[in-house]
Amino acid sequence: MANTIKRSKRSSYDLELPKVEVSFNNESNLASTSPTTTPAAPLRSDAPTPAPAQEIVREVTRVVHEAERRRLPSERQAIVHKFAIDNEEGFMTVGLFEDGTPGEIFIRLAKSDATISGLCDAIAITLSLGLQYGVPLEVYVAKFINQSFAPQGFTPNPNIPEVESILDYLGRWLAYHFLSDDALVRVGLESLASISNEQLAFNEPAQETADDEPT
Repeated sequence: MANTIKRSKRSSYDLELPKVEVSFNNESNLASTSPTTTPAAPLRSDAPTPAPAQEIVREVTRVVHEAERRRLPSERQAIVHKFAIDNEEGFMTVGLFEDGTPGEIFIRLAKSDATISGLCDAIAITLSLGLQYGVPLEVYVAKFINQSFAPQGFTPNPNIPEVESILDYLGRWLAYHFLSDDALVRVGLESLASISNEQLAFNEPAQETADDEPT
């Protein structure tokens, strides 16, 4: 009797599978299946149009300028300056270009260990090459001032009474002698600019007036 009973209701386990289209690739003999889906909605009319590949790819030209070294003449003028920082004495020699701007620096310490002497030599070589290749002195001054390491302390120079290091003294001395007042203000050495102006005013000859003329 059980064989005569027909199944009238669908079982809850029977699932409807989506219709699948099967196509064969003749070259690879592989079957690829793709379920039927609804077509995508068309793009909006106000959607931006993608830029063509020609506009995306741009040619970049790299221009390399070779630095030219400005060498000092064989015979040059120079300034030799003696300094002392906390009983540490030394000499600073500044070689000048034809226009009077600094082009090379030499630093020699009277009594110092090999480390400080080697450091001064390295700084002098770096500074000299930079000046000859066109690095502005103002850039070096801004980096040298306020550097702190021994020897440091008081100096006999009335324009630079106290410094934090040899680099600090070197930067301030070069700034005082070779930078303009505007450059001194930019690097934060307004005090040196005021000192320079006071000395210039003091050294200017007095102008004769009508009262000073002999009668």
